[in-house]
Amino acid sequence: MRKPKAILRVAMVNMSIQHLSNHISRQFNADLRNIHHQTVALAGWVEQQLQAALTTVFQVEPHQVTVVLTNATRITQAAVALERYCEHILVRQHPIAKDLRLVLTILKTIADLLSIADEAQRIANLSWGGAERVNSEYASSLQRLNQHTQSLLHTTINHFSRLDALAAIGIREKQAQLLTESQALTQRVIQDLRVEVSCLSVHLNLLDILQRLVRIGER
Repeated sequence: MRKPKAILRVAMVNMSIQHLSNHISRQFNADLRNIHHQTVALAGWVEQQLQAALTTVFQVEPHQVTVVLTNATRITQAAVALERYCEHILVRQHPIAKDLRLVLTILKTIADLLSIADEAQRIANLSWGGAERVNSEYASSLQRLNQHTQSLLHTTINHFSRLDALAAIGIREKQAQLLTESQALTQRVIQDLRVEVSCLSVHLNLLDILQRLVRIGER
């Protein structure tokens, strides 16, 4: 099983930030802590975005989808601004070795969060006008899968915000649970698809949503 990239990045960022007090540049320390706080804030927005997007799978509320699409723009703007801040630090401080890897790791973390937000937006788009057709049997499995996905993201963000590198290893168990649930539901949807051809669009949308949830879990 592939270890989530987020685990490695959380651990690297956490261990580096915890030792900032020994860095020669106080300004660099302050910049890194500021980036960390802003990345945590961005992660919180992405978590809320994912929760809102998953809600659209079960509730036919066009307003909710509109909210997701509007927030997607704001998240993108915030991520771009944070990326520019990191680039500004690279130009101004010229970090080397470990410090350079730390800033690059934070940049990749921001990219991961932006990718999760993009997947959430696509889930909301897929759910538009079709949530009322989700079979009750699928709904129960999707609810569990959604809970695993949200729990995985929340745990990762929590470890990142608390600078808890060792606890982040527990994310592997949550990822395994997510993968098992998604594979079981995918097989069920494919089997039903062969029988209920009239519901082709619904089944294909469900398969697409499942694939995107797994992608989020692999971040």
